Amino acid sequence: MLETNQADPLEVYYEEIAGAHEKMGNYKEALFWYKKFMVLDDSLFKADNVKSLADIETKYQTARKEAEIRDLENQQKIHKILTYSALSGILALLVVLWLSRRAYRQKQRLAEQERLLQQEKIDRLESERKVVALNAHLEGQQRERLRIAEDLHDDFGSGLSKISLLSEVSKKKTPASGELDKIADTAKELLLKMSEVVWALNHHNDTLPSLAAYIRRYTSGFFEDSGVRCHFNIPDLPETPLSGETRRNVFLVIKEALHNVLKHAAANKVEIDISMQGGAIRIVIRDNGKGFDQTTLGKAGNGLLNMEKRMKATGGSFSVESTPGKGTITRIVLPLEKEALSLRHRAA
Repeated sequence: MLETNQADPLEVYYEEIAGAHEKMGNYKEALFWYKKFMVLDDSLFKADNVKSLADIETKYQTARKEAEIRDLENQQKIHKILTYSALSGILALLVVLWLSRRAYRQKQRLAEQERLLQQEKIDRLESERKVVALNAHLEGQQRERLRIAEDLHDDFGSGLSKISLLSEVSKKKTPASGELDKIADTAKELLLKMSEVVWALNHHNDTLPSLAAYIRRYTSGFFEDSGVRCHFNIPDLPETPLSGETRRNVFLVIKEALHNVLKHAAANKVEIDISMQGGAIRIVIRDNGKGFDQTTLGKAGNGLLNMEKRMKATGGSFSVESTPGKGTITRIVLPLEKEALSLRHRAA
């Protein structure tokens, strides 16, 4: 066949190019050159060429399908990668948002804690400022009270003492005179009252032991020339603070009770008990006098009513118990909690 039909150089060239592409697996290119070769090829070679072309077509289609499959697989891989990347991105975003929210809340908590600390510091400084101002105010009040007490003692006290002394001297030099007696007694009474005021004003006496000591001293002096024996039951008392007003009210109630014993009871014995019970100061005054009928208590005048008013003013209570022929018992109760609240209220 080669002898009767010399091969066309162009056919050989097409065939060699097609074969080279086929060996390299470029079936599409190989198919293209085989088709060009077949156009030039002689009819004697037609059957072989068709078979070769069919083989290359099959290889090409197979290669194309495999390429499509690979493309689909690659697309699936890319899709998976993109899906995983998107999910990872969303997850990372959620983590970032959660961390940001957590950091924001932590920042808010820290800011609130800082604000509370600052407010606490401001409140503490304000409290300290108020305490300093209050202490300065109280100190000023105490200095003023002490100054008034000293002025009363030095000026009025010395004047009244001089009047009393001159009255006594005049009574010795001149015949008995009722006027001189009245002057002397009035001077002594005023001197005693002024001493009470000075004691109440002096802030150094603003304690329970000071009140108890003054009651004892006053009672002993009050009954000194009366023939009434005094007995005291006063244990060691705590340094409980009492305002000057409270001390004065309690003392005036006791003073009135002692005056009633001397004036009305016809007693020769008085007992005074001062104690701390249940967070309250309790003062009990007993006498062995003639007592009285409590049904007539409403006719006793303003003395007992004034005593009751004074104790109510201090937040305490006052009561009297008496039986004819069996003496009288006077009870005074002053709750310390109410006194502390009163002191804080006055300070505010």
